[in-house]
Amino acid sequence: MRLYGQRWVYRIGNHTVTIDNGFSWSLWAQERMLVNDETTHTTDGYMVPSRSYQEGWLTSLGDGMLHVSLTSGVLSIFCEARIDENRLQPDECFVTVWSGAKGSWPDNSSWKPIKPAHGIRVITSRPWKSPSEG
Repeated sequence: MRLYGQRWVYRIGNHTVTIDNGFSWSLWAQERMLVNDETTHTTDGYMVPSRSYQEGWLTSLGDGMLHVSLTSGVLSIFCEARIDENRLQPDECFVTVWSGAKGSWPDNSSWKPIKPAHGIRVITSRPWKSPSEG
């Protein structure tokens, strides 16, 4: 199966939170959330327009809640991450295309960087050069 992937990376204190989305044009979708490269949530299924995850999170003010939601648009996938009511900005975003079975994920080297944003267009996203790369 040909799968199209989108990835959002958030750095929160000493932790890295990675949200991956993969889908096929047969309407299959799969998602996962990793904290420091450890899988904390996985979901998959046909024709699912949105997903959400919650994870307890220790903040400088005490216990909080990390909320993550993925929503399908017409030609984009949107990811919103919040700690309590504070919306987080993604530090990095990536896209990839791979062939594999349902539930499979490509290795990290196949993800190509794009400009960080809450929404990632699934057709026209191109690799992004950071300002330091010229």
